[in-house]
Amino acid sequence: MPFPELGPNVARKNNPRMMHCARWILQRLGWRIEGALPNHKKFVVIGAYHTSNWDFFVAMGVMFALDLQGSWIAKHTIFRWPLSPLLQACGGEPVKRSEHQGLVQRAIELFEEHDKFVFAITPEGTRSKVDRWKTGFYHIAMGARVVIVPAYFDYPGRIVGFGEPFQPTGDVERDMATLHQFYKPYIKTAARPDRV
Repeated sequence: MPFPELGPNVARKNNPRMMHCARWILQRLGWRIEGALPNHKKFVVIGAYHTSNWDFFVAMGVMFALDLQGSWIAKHTIFRWPLSPLLQACGGEPVKRSEHQGLVQRAIELFEEHDKFVFAITPEGTRSKVDRWKTGFYHIAMGARVVIVPAYFDYPGRIVGFGEPFQPTGDVERDMATLHQFYKPYIKTAARPDRV
């Protein structure tokens, strides 16, 4: 199955060698991509349900296979030698979990600083089971005035999929309910459904 191509407005790595390598690996492992990213210069991608460390490796494979220049955040404790240079080369930015408000503001500033910028984040903020999603991604999208692109993991089908872009309205409760409804079919397709 062919991989979706990025539109001309989307930030690219411009690394065809890595793109072809990532596509070869994903195909050999049986993974494919459904849907496509919008042809926008800037947007937020949320990936759910995040229940396993494997989500990171699958997501990185997809990012390189699409030649997507994406940025993401992770707790600062994993940015240690020898992994730190590799993680940052993959678009990672270390943050302290205690700095939630600072994180939202910093992400908004990054959108303002770049002509093209794609920011990926997990709405749960952790691999563990949570009662409610964190709303940082929502406030980032609102502050940067960009759409939210929902991405999902389907481990049984070996699919990473992208839904239609969602424009936040400012009504947090209603918009979060809409996003949860989108993700409902993918509760049982997470790597660890027991953590959803």
